[in-house]
Amino acid sequence: MKWRVLPILLCCLSVPAIGATLHPPHPPRGCVLRGLQPAAAARLRPILREMGGGPCYGADFLEDAIWIVRHRLVREGFSRIAVTAQLWRDGRPLFAAHVGPQDGGEFFQIPEGDAVLLHVRPGRRDVFSSLHCNGIRSLDRRRCIQAFYPHVGLFSPPAERFFSKNRLDGGIRRLEEQLHAMGLRDARLVSQVVEELGHRRRVVLDWDEGLPHRLGAVSIAVAGDDPQHLAGEWEEKMRPSASDGVIGERLQRLRRQLHMAGHADARLDHHIEPMDGIDFPTDRLVIAVDPGPALRIGDITFQGRPWNEFPALRRHMTIRPGDPCDPDAIATDRSRLQAIGLAGAVDVHFTDESPSLCLRNVHFVGRESAADELYLRLGGGTYDLARIGIDWRHRGVRRVVYSSLLRVVQSFRRSEATYHGQVPWLCGEGTFFTWHGQLLRMEEANWVRRDEEFGCGLERYFPGGHRGSLIYAWSRLSADHSTAGGDWHRGRTDRVGSWRISMERSRLDNPLCPSKGDRCECLLELAHPIFGGDGRYVRLEIALALHRRIGSTALVHGELRHGLVHPFGPAGHRLPFNRRFFSGGANSVRGFRNGRATPFDENGGVVGATAQAIARGEWEQRITKHLSYFIFCDGIGFCAAGHRPDTWLSSVGYGLAFHTFVGPLRLARSWNWHRRATDSATGLCISFGSPL
Repeated sequence: MKWRVLPILLCCLSVPAIGATLHPPHPPRGCVLRGLQPAAAARLRPILREMGGGPCYGADFLEDAIWIVRHRLVREGFSRIAVTAQLWRDGRPLFAAHVGPQDGGEFFQIPEGDAVLLHVRPGRRDVFSSLHCNGIRSLDRRRCIQAFYPHVGLFSPPAERFFSKNRLDGGIRRLEEQLHAMGLRDARLVSQVVEELGHRRRVVLDWDEGLPHRLGAVSIAVAGDDPQHLAGEWEEKMRPSASDGVIGERLQRLRRQLHMAGHADARLDHHIEPMDGIDFPTDRLVIAVDPGPALRIGDITFQGRPWNEFPALRRHMTIRPGDPCDPDAIATDRSRLQAIGLAGAVDVHFTDESPSLCLRNVHFVGRESAADELYLRLGGGTYDLARIGIDWRHRGVRRVVYSSLLRVVQSFRRSEATYHGQVPWLCGEGTFFTWHGQLLRMEEANWVRRDEEFGCGLERYFPGGHRGSLIYAWSRLSADHSTAGGDWHRGRTDRVGSWRISMERSRLDNPLCPSKGDRCECLLELAHPIFGGDGRYVRLEIALALHRRIGSTALVHGELRHGLVHPFGPAGHRLPFNRRFFSGGANSVRGFRNGRATPFDENGGVVGATAQAIARGEWEQRITKHLSYFIFCDGIGFCAAGHRPDTWLSSVGYGLAFHTFVGPLRLARSWNWHRRATDSATGLCISFGSPL
């Protein structure tokens, strides 16, 4: 009997499973968006795709999808939004739900579907027209509007500041924080009105700023008996204002004073209590100070080795064993260790050597940079497009910390070997002592340049991307196989000793392929026999480059450059031929070959310019992420002797640029607009890197 009942029970238990297999709850296959711009649709599709990833039932999915679309569009500043959602199965619509600018919409209980179609009418995108703050004093209204529009002008909002409820609420919160920071602790928003002016919105805010609070008393409670003298001193300093900014600044100074006294674990808690004021609200500032024990520095180690093994590093540090344990001073020394280049990232760890003696050990732990590194160089500039070379870098510690770089580069027309070394922070923070040596052989237009140079000096880095240097250089210059300016140039060697002063400021977003920012350079060189050699001249070079973005895909580049060299001394003294200007090519005037945009003599030989002025402009339009086309116009004026240019050349053209991770590869076709009889009418320029 039991063998007959068992099959019947198995059949009964299998019925729910069979039913679940035949009628599974399946989500919509996908969601189609219509009526939106591609960028807006791309932002919404991932969210809707995540919603449809599980078992969804039609009405709930439609309601959530409509809410997400409307919420996103409202955040981006759109108004009068209408959204229609339809549920499709087998190519025909089953049910729909609509939400317009006036009605709230109606949703139906619908079965599971296969696809959802969203028709969106985003309406219009509103922008801010103006902001009016009523109830705030005129003296404070400017600061309040600056808080509402951060990093923008005083009163007029930018055109791209689209109106949205989230941005309005965020601006109101920032404005309230600004009022509180000015001491108006009772300031509150009474009402807000948003007026429509076409597609623009004017916001009117009515504020009740109340009265400014003042500090009537400051009470400081100090735990322990060590820094009791702080109470009376800081009570007078913090009394004048109840502004949050002033109070925060005073508390930072108090904490800094405790740190300098060795209280590394000092804690400050403060709160404000109301007092009975006569003519204006009065507050009491209550500060509770827990200074903790007075700690001193025990041992100092770097990467597990005692500090005594690094006399060169100790010269750059401010802390010493036995000094008060000041966290700010330790953080400053940590940044100094990282700046001199021996370690990539330095961390600080502490251990308490003896709690009874209140000694704390400081351990600087960093990823030590390799002492020797070797790199392979490929690619590079204009006339030496296909160049190859090696870089050897060395870092070490002797009596001082130093680093050196040896670079050897070979190309079709250029051979160069450069050695550069520096000692960081030898003469103070941010100041480097540098030295360099260079051997150069380069084939110019119809002559060969040979330069041998050695120099040393100081280099200083300033905040904001500024750099200055003072370098003494001794050079041995020769121009071989040159027929320019007479036979007395041929085979002659000049020895020049000079001082060079340079200043540079760079605010480019990308040094390899800049899209915004500016760069300014200035170099002044003074040569005289008292510095060594026989050169007597003054040489000045000034360059200014600007880069601006127009829209999202267009770029504008511009550059102005001026050069002047003036010899002085007794009659008959000649200027070293290598110190003249030889322009032409991708880095100056792209319609002329390298070294050909310069004065010639009657025999067609290169003379070089003593003064030149270059102006360049370029419009670049991005096609894809890595490809763009550009049009350009370059012009130059120069003279063979004197200070005022008397010959003018210019070229216009177009080209393509392929952007790589090491800079753009550029191909330019040019027409020489103003040219001499010996110059070609067209030109083709291939270069690597940014030309401006």
